[in-house]
Amino acid sequence: MSKLPIAAVMLFLFFLATCGTSGASEQDTQATIESVQSQIKTLQDQYQQQTTNLQAQLNALKDQLAAQQNEVKEKDSRIATLEEKTKPWVDKAFQSGSFKLRDAMGLDEESKLNIAGEITMRYRQNEKTHASEPGFQFYELELFLDSALHKNLSIYAEYDLIHEKHAEAEDIWIDLHTEDGPLAFAGGTGLKIGNFHYPFGWDNDDEEGYVYGGRTSVNSALIRGQRIDGWRLRERQVGIAGYYNFDPTRDLNLSLAAGVFNGSGDVNHYSGYDNDQAKDVTARVEAKYKDIVFGSSYLFAPYTRNIVSNVNNTQHVRDIKRYGVHFKYPDVPFPSQDVSLGGKPWMLWGEFVWGDNNRNSHIAAASASQHVQGGYLELDAALKKDSLLGFIRYDYYDPDTKISRNNTFGITPGIRWSLWNSTTLAAEYEFYGGRNGASTNSIADEDRFALQLSTQF
Repeated sequence: MSKLPIAAVMLFLFFLATCGTSGASEQDTQATIESVQSQIKTLQDQYQQQTTNLQAQLNALKDQLAAQQNEVKEKDSRIATLEEKTKPWVDKAFQSGSFKLRDAMGLDEESKLNIAGEITMRYRQNEKTHASEPGFQFYELELFLDSALHKNLSIYAEYDLIHEKHAEAEDIWIDLHTEDGPLAFAGGTGLKIGNFHYPFGWDNDDEEGYVYGGRTSVNSALIRGQRIDGWRLRERQVGIAGYYNFDPTRDLNLSLAAGVFNGSGDVNHYSGYDNDQAKDVTARVEAKYKDIVFGSSYLFAPYTRNIVSNVNNTQHVRDIKRYGVHFKYPDVPFPSQDVSLGGKPWMLWGEFVWGDNNRNSHIAAASASQHVQGGYLELDAALKKDSLLGFIRYDYYDPDTKISRNNTFGITPGIRWSLWNSTTLAAEYEFYGGRNGASTNSIADEDRFALQLSTQF
């Protein structure tokens, strides 16, 4: 017990004893009460002062401890800085978990320049020799450059050094976007101007799940070369596309895109211009509700006037119309970006496209209209967390539904194995079938095994 309460009790008892035994007058009693009250007040003031002093001492100790902790942190930071300066460039490159050339060069997060790349090796074993490009392939060596020139302006360039047996530019665009939120190309609000894929479905770009994804555009007899509309949807085009992203409700996000393109192929093969200024137009609406993404797309590519050939279907002898629907569940990164599937055990995604190659009286070869349809469905499953992914994919394509049994299909099981954070090994076996009733040869025996090793830097 503290001294103040004890002293107060003793004074009070002394007062009672005095009143009971002395028989003092009322005035003496009142004086005694006032004296005791004064002494109690003095003791209270002394106790309050002692408490204030102790609290001040405690606060001073806390401040001293905080200052000492800050000094320790500053010393640790200086030591870490010195250690970072002495690290070899390889260690710096892996500081974010995967090899990045920007980190190796010592460019921090505030840098306006990002440099990266990818090396891809392949092996393909074909069942028939006439299938394209068997054996070992030094498939690609790509460089990626992107720069934030302003809070509302970024540029991106993808440069392929060997894929087409000579160096050439692939994706090249300027991205104008709002300051807050992602860039336009990543689903934000803004404009994308340059050489890139149509905003149609999943863009038919390089982010798809199986080994070949959208990365090969060989127009062979195999369904991988024809997938849905190989040359029409997968070639990059020169144009402009606008993107708008907003959230109507807490659980619903909407993304709208519309673009206008020359429609004459990419800048490398066709110089990026259109023979008659007839433009391709496309539109896409995509919604994310909680953890599912679904959307629809439209494309119109008009007849190119004054042409004498239909090279790879990029100069069109017909008016081409395409409609598409696509979905993904759950909304996690594609397996080519992250084999962990964002921590989810599986992902299901796909797309279906249909439309017409309309009759055109200007060219005899295009006298009959064609109805085209095709799609794909892929299931990905995390077999081992963060390192091993299994997948099975079904592809379907029919270039003209008016011809009986004209469709082709492919079934592809495989795995993707993350050897290191920046290196992935993928293996698959492709089973093909269909076209028994068409004028072209059956591709039922053109199955093949494929193996791919990719390293990013």
